[in-house]
Amino acid sequence: MQNISISENLTPFGRATQSSQSGEGGPRNAILPPISNEWGYDKCTHTDPYKSPAWWMFNISFGPAFITDIKIYYREQCCQKNFWGKDCEHACTENCIGQQCYPGNGFCVWGCNAEHCLNDICDKTLQFAPMVARKDELDVFVTCVNNIATDASVSQNPSGSQPANLANDGDKTSCSKTQGTNVRFHVDMKEIRIVTEIYLTVKVNSTMEGVHTIYASNSSVFPDKAIVLYQGESLPTAIGVHAVFRYLTYVPAFNNAVLGMEICEIGIVGCQSTQYGLHCNKTCPSKCRGPCDLETGFCIFGCLGGWVGQKCEQACSFGYYGSGCNEQCSVTCMNPRCSHINGECINGCKSGWKGFNCTQECSNGYFGENCTEFCGGCLSNSCDPLDGLCKITTACRSGYVDGDYCNQRCSNGYFGGNCTDYCWGCLSNLCDPFDGLCKSQQPAAVDMFTGITATKCNVLFLECSSGNFGENCTDYCWGCLSNLCDPLDGLCNITTACSPGYTDGEYCNKTCNYGFYGNGCIKKCSRNCHMPHCNHITGECVGGCKNGWMGFNCTEECKNGYFGTNCEDFCRGCLLNICDPVDGFCRNTTACNPGYKYGEHCNELCDDWYFGNNCSSRCNCLIKPCAKDAGECSIGGCKAEWRGESCNQVRAKKVINWLAIGGGVAGLIIIVLILLAVCFTYKRKAISTEDRNQATNTEYDLAIRDQEEVPYSLADREETEQPPAREHAVHSYNNIPIVDTSCNYKIPIENLKQVFNEKQKDCGFKNEFENLPKENGYPCVEGSREENKVKNRFLTTLPYDHSRIVLKGNTNHDYINASYIDEKCAQYWPDSVDKPLLVDIYSLIMTEEKQHTHYMCRKITMSISSSMDVRNVCQFQFTQWPDHGVPDSIKLVNFYRRVSEDCNRNGPMIVHCSAGVGRTGTFIAIDALYENGKKVGYVDVMDYLHMMRKDRMNMIKTYVDDEFRPYLISYGRTRTDYINAVIIPGYRDDSIFLVTQCPIKDTIVDFWTMIYDHNSRIIVLLDPILESAQLWLERKEMMEFHDLSIIMEEESHLEELKIAMNHKTKQDKRVINVFTASEWQGAILPSSQTMLGLLKSVGNCRDSQKCPITVVCRNGCTKSWLFVALSLILDKLELDDEIDVFQAVRHIQTRRPEFLTNCDHYQYCYKCIKDLLKGQSVYTNTYI
Repeated sequence: MQNISISENLTPFGRATQSSQSGEGGPRNAILPPISNEWGYDKCTHTDPYKSPAWWMFNISFGPAFITDIKIYYREQCCQKNFWGKDCEHACTENCIGQQCYPGNGFCVWGCNAEHCLNDICDKTLQFAPMVARKDELDVFVTCVNNIATDASVSQNPSGSQPANLANDGDKTSCSKTQGTNVRFHVDMKEIRIVTEIYLTVKVNSTMEGVHTIYASNSSVFPDKAIVLYQGESLPTAIGVHAVFRYLTYVPAFNNAVLGMEICEIGIVGCQSTQYGLHCNKTCPSKCRGPCDLETGFCIFGCLGGWVGQKCEQACSFGYYGSGCNEQCSVTCMNPRCSHINGECINGCKSGWKGFNCTQECSNGYFGENCTEFCGGCLSNSCDPLDGLCKITTACRSGYVDGDYCNQRCSNGYFGGNCTDYCWGCLSNLCDPFDGLCKSQQPAAVDMFTGITATKCNVLFLECSSGNFGENCTDYCWGCLSNLCDPLDGLCNITTACSPGYTDGEYCNKTCNYGFYGNGCIKKCSRNCHMPHCNHITGECVGGCKNGWMGFNCTEECKNGYFGTNCEDFCRGCLLNICDPVDGFCRNTTACNPGYKYGEHCNELCDDWYFGNNCSSRCNCLIKPCAKDAGECSIGGCKAEWRGESCNQVRAKKVINWLAIGGGVAGLIIIVLILLAVCFTYKRKAISTEDRNQATNTEYDLAIRDQEEVPYSLADREETEQPPAREHAVHSYNNIPIVDTSCNYKIPIENLKQVFNEKQKDCGFKNEFENLPKENGYPCVEGSREENKVKNRFLTTLPYDHSRIVLKGNTNHDYINASYIDEKCAQYWPDSVDKPLLVDIYSLIMTEEKQHTHYMCRKITMSISSSMDVRNVCQFQFTQWPDHGVPDSIKLVNFYRRVSEDCNRNGPMIVHCSAGVGRTGTFIAIDALYENGKKVGYVDVMDYLHMMRKDRMNMIKTYVDDEFRPYLISYGRTRTDYINAVIIPGYRDDSIFLVTQCPIKDTIVDFWTMIYDHNSRIIVLLDPILESAQLWLERKEMMEFHDLSIIMEEESHLEELKIAMNHKTKQDKRVINVFTASEWQGAILPSSQTMLGLLKSVGNCRDSQKCPITVVCRNGCTKSWLFVALSLILDKLELDDEIDVFQAVRHIQTRRPEFLTNCDHYQYCYKCIKDLLKGQSVYTNTYI
C-alpha cells in the first residue's frame, strides 16, 4: 500500500473505467466504500486475465484539479508486477518467464525460463524441498514440482557417521555419509506412488570401477525382490522413469570393496497415490484401482469392481457387474438387473433358486421364489425346485391326497396314506391327518380309570402347552414375544412386535431375509462373515469369520500377532509379532524374530543346528540341535573343540609345559626325533621328487598327498572345523584320508540287478552317497584368486589346481573353471544359430539342427581365420533333465546310446552343464562305468566317484529319491496335499500327463485343485464319471467349493466341451477343454480310427494350450495307460522317425507298475500305428 496524506477525497466526483472486466470486478469497486484491501470480486476491480494490456482509469467530473496525494489500496497479497509476499517485499525469481510470479507464493505464472533452469524446475522459494540445480550454479536448488522424497522414510546400510535423513532435508550442503563393503541407501515413500523422475547428488569414494543400480519394489526394500530402474557405470544427476512403486534402493556395487558413500540430496518427482496434476493438487477418481495418471487423471490400473471408463465414472451396463464389467448377472435373478458391484440379485431369485446371486439350487424339500415354499406332502420331501412337483408321483406322505404335487391335506375325519383311513373313534371324527390321533380333548369312549379308549382315540389330550399350537400341538410359535400364541392357529398374543429374527405380521412365523437378523430384521449380517449369511436371531456368523476378523459376529479385528481365519494363526516370526491380520504379512519386513528364516511372512523356522537372526549362526551341540532363537544347547553340552552356550566358539587348545618334564623324558624325545629324521631321509631317497611330480598312478598319487600337506582354500567357505592356520602360512591345510574301495563296492555284471534291488530297499544308495568326500579335498588356489572369481558361475564349485585345464595361446589369463577327469576334458563351447558366430579367432557355423524326443542334435563346423583347418563338431543337448531332481533313466540311457552311436570320437568328449559337477558327473560316470564294465566284467560306482572327486569337487552333487506324484498346493484347511495321481513326462518340453482315477464324492475338490495348481487346461475322460461325484453341473449351473467355481460354458459336440474354472480370491479365470470317448465302453477297445481321432484332437489342443494333459479313467490305469502310451509313441514317430512301443510302455510303467496288464492292449498299440502309417504311406521313412 502506498499512503500519502491528502486534503480531500475526490473519487466521489468522477467516473472510473478499465480495459476489461472479470466477473463482478467492475471499475467502480475501487472508488466505492468501504475503504480496505480485503479481497472480493464485489469489492475490488478485476480485469480479464486473458486480455492484454490491462489498465484502470479515473476521470474527474468537474475538470482539472490540483492533486497533492494519491492513496491506493492494493489487494492483500496482490502485488505489482515482479513482486510477491505478504507485503510484496520479495522479487519474483529471474528464472520465471518474464520474471512474473503469483503474489501469494512466488510460483512462476508462465513457467520456467529454460535458459537458466534444468527440467523446467526453477523457483527455490517454494514450499517443496529442492531437488536439482540450475545449470549455471549447482549450489542453488529450485523446483516447481512436488518432491515426494521429502516426507519419505530413509535409511542407509551401514548406518554411517552422518544420518540418512540429511539426504532429504532440503539442504544440499548437508550430506548423509556411510562406509562399508555392502553399502546401500533405502527410501520408503510409505505408499505406492507414480514416479516420473529421480534426482541424486551422490559421491562414492572408490578407486575401482563399479556399477550403480537403482531398484524399485512394492513389497520389500530388498533388491532381490525388485525391478531395476537404472543400472550403469556412471550415475547421472537426473534419471527419467515412469514406474509405480513404494520402495527405492540405491546400490553402488564395487566387487565387495570397501567404499564410502555420501548423498547430499535425493529427489523423487511424483504425486501421492490419490493425487495428480502439475502440483499434485487434483484428486484421482475415487473408483480407480490404485494410482491414476499424473497428467490426465485416468485410471491406468483399471477400476474397482462395477465401474468402467477412463476415470471409472461409468457404472456397468444393464445386466453386467464386477471387475471390468465382464461378469453377467445371473439368469436366475428375479430382476434381470443386479448390483453392478458384486452381482447381488435385486428383488430376490426366480423359482427354484436362492443365494446371494441366485446360483444355488433350492435345498431338498423347498421350491418356488427364493426357495421359500416347502413340499411337505411329497415322499422324502423331494420335489421339483421350480414348481414343487413331487419327484415320486406314485404316492404321497401320510395326511395328503395322492397327486403330482401332494399339496392337499386329508379332509376332516380322514388320515394316513392317500387319506384312506377314517378316525371313527374321535369326537366329531376329528383327528390328525398324519397318524389319526384324535384332536378332541375327550375320546368317544373312555375308560375313566385308565384313560385308554377302545378305538383309535387312545390318548387323553389337554390344551397345548405354552408356545405350542396347531394340530396335535406339534407347531411352536418361535417368533411370538415370550413364545405366547393362540393354541389353535398360532396367532401371537402380542401382535405389536415379534421376537428377534422373525417378521411377517400377527403370526411372526417368517424368519429374517437372507443377510439380515435381530429385532425387526433390520440389522445386516457382518460383511466379515465367512459365509454371506448369519444366524437370523443373534447375527452369529455361520461358518466363522473371514481372514483378519474374530468374535461372535466377526466385528473384532484380530488382536496383535494373530491373523487368518477366525484369527487362529499367530505370526511368531514377525518382529514384535506384528503382522497383517488378513494374510500374516509382517508389517516390518526388514528382519524376522531370531529363530526364523527371512521372508515376507517370517513363518519358516531355522533348520536344525542353526539359530539366531535369519538363521545365520550355527551351533555345535553334542546330542540334539540347539534352540532356534538363542541357540542354547540344552542336553549334553558341546562337541569336541567347541564351547559357549551355543557351542559356536572354538575351544582353546591346552598348551603343554614341556619345561616341567624331567630330563629323562627330554632324552626320550630326542631319541624319537632322531629316528624320525632317519626314516624321513630314507623315504626321500626311495622316492625322487621327479617321480612324485610326474606320477600318473591314482593310488600312488593319493598316497603321496596323504603324507604331504595339501593347500586348502578358505576364500569362499562360510565355516570350517579345521584348526587355525599358522601365522606365516598363506593357506590352512587338510589331509584327506584315503579309503581303499577296491573291494567293497565292486559289483559283477551278472549280479547288478539283484544288488540294485537290495540297495533300493535299505537306503543303500543314500548311505554310499553320504560316504563320498565332500567339498574341497585339494587346493583350489587359482580359482580362489580375486581376479578369477568373476569367471566362476558358483563360488563353491572350483577346479582343483592339480587337474584344472590351463588355457594356452594368445590369452591374457590361463584360468577357466574346467577340469580334466581321468583324461577326459570338459570345456564350454558356444552355440550358433543360422548365421556364422565369431569367437576370438574361431568361426562357428551350424550346418544342421534337429529336435528329437528328449534331446537336440546339432552339426557345427569350426575354422580358424588364419588357417585352412576346418573341423566338424557334433553337439548333443539333453533337454529333459529337471532343475531339481534326476531325469528319466530310460531317456538318459537312450541319449547316451545315441551319442555313442552317432558321434565319431577322434578326440576327447566335452561334457558340460551349468556348474559342471552334477549332470556332467552323472554322464561321465555312465560312460566310464559302461566301457570299463564291458572290459572287466564288473562295475564299481563308489571307486569311480572317489576318483572323479579327486579331479573336481562335488562331482555327482546330490542323492535324489524321486517322487512321481503331483502335490496339491492350494488345498483347503481340511485337506492334504495328496491325490491318487502320477506324473508322466512326455517327449516334448511342454508335454506332461497327469494320470488319475475318476474322483469319488470326497475327492472332487482335490481333482479340481490339481487341475488348477498344475495349470492343466485339458482333461481326457475315458470312463463315465460316478453319479454321486459329478465334476460339473448342467450348462450354466455353477458348482462351488473353497475358492473355485466350476461351470460348463459350451458343448461343441458330444465328445468335447468347455468348462470355466474361476478362482475367486485370485480373480483368475481359465477355460478347461474336456474330451470324452463315448465309443470306448467297458473293456471293448474302440476302433483305431476313433482312438487316432481322439489323439489328434487332444494333440492339436495341446499344441495351442501348451499345458499338462489330465487323463482320467475308472481306476487310473486300465484305459489311461493306453492313451498315454499311444501319445508318446506318436510324438516319437513325429520327432525321431522311430517307433518303439516297448520303450514307451516301459517308460510309463516306471511311474505306475499297474499300467499294462493285458497283452491285447499291447498288441492294440501296434494296430493303431499300423493303421496310421497305412493312411500316411510313410513306411519307407520309419524305423520300427
